[in-house]
Amino acid sequence: MKGMFGEDMVLVHSSGVAVPHDEYGFSVAGLQHGESYYLVSNLSLAMNPM
Repeated sequence: MKGMFGEDMVLVHSSGVAVPHDEYGFSVAGLQHGESYYLVSNLSLAMNPM
């Protein structure tokens, strides 16, 4: 993810939980088919915690 979107973006599940990733930006947990995920800025999370 870091290579595609940069370090300022976080992948968030529709439940509001951030998807964990390693130091290289790869998702540690598998994404589930049919679920909704959002790409949000770290800045927006800092200003409006879920």
